[in-house]
Amino acid sequence: LRSTATAGLLERNPRLGLSVFTSTHPKGERQWRDLPAERDPLAHPSLPMKVVDLLKSVSPAVPYDGPGGRRKASGRSEAGGSSTAQQQPEGSAPLPLESGRALAVAYLESAVGISTGRPVDDEAFDALPPDEHFEERAADLHDELAYLLLEGVIAERGDDDGDDTELGAAYRSKLRRLLRWPCAKVRSERLLSALPS
Repeated sequence: LRSTATAGLLERNPRLGLSVFTSTHPKGERQWRDLPAERDPLAHPSLPMKVVDLLKSVSPAVPYDGPGGRRKASGRSEAGGSSTAQQQPEGSAPLPLESGRALAVAYLESAVGISTGRPVDDEAFDALPPDEHFEERAADLHDELAYLLLEGVIAERGDDDGDDTELGAAYRSKLRRLLRWPCAKVRSERLLSALPS
C-alpha cells in the first residue's frame, strides 16, 4: 500500500491498479458461498479502509473505462464505446475511473459484494470469523460507500438547473441500489446527518 509503484499504477492504468486489490474478491454467488470465512474481503480488521484511503488519494492521469474506450472528463466515450447502462440493472454499470472517489467506490462495491454477487440472504455475513468488532467495521465500510456515492451525487450536480450530469445520475443510481440492497449495513442516521440542508 505504501509503494509509490502502486500509486503510479493506479494513476497510469486505474483499471489494472484497482484489480490488484479486487482480483481476490469472489465473483458470483457460488464463489462467495465457497469462500473460506477468513478470506472474505471484509475479514481483515484494517486493510479495507487503508485501501479505500489510498484509492481516494489517487488522481488517475488517464481515466480508462474498459473495453469501450477512454473517457473524457465530460463522461462521454471517445472511441467505440456503446452505452450498456440501459441493459444492466439500475446502479450496476461501472463508473468511469476518473477520480479517486470512483476507484474507492469500485473497490468497496467489490469488497462488500454488491457488485460481485454476495448472496442476498440472512446469513450473508454470518460465515465470517467471530469478531466482536466485525459488525461495526462492516457497517463503517458500507457507510463509507454510501458517503462516497452521496459525494458523487453532490459533486456532479448541473450548474443552473440542479439536474444531475450523466456521472451524477450514475452515482445517484448506485446510491439507490446500495440503500435497497438487502445486505446493506448502512446506518441511516449517519447518512441523514451528512445530507446538505
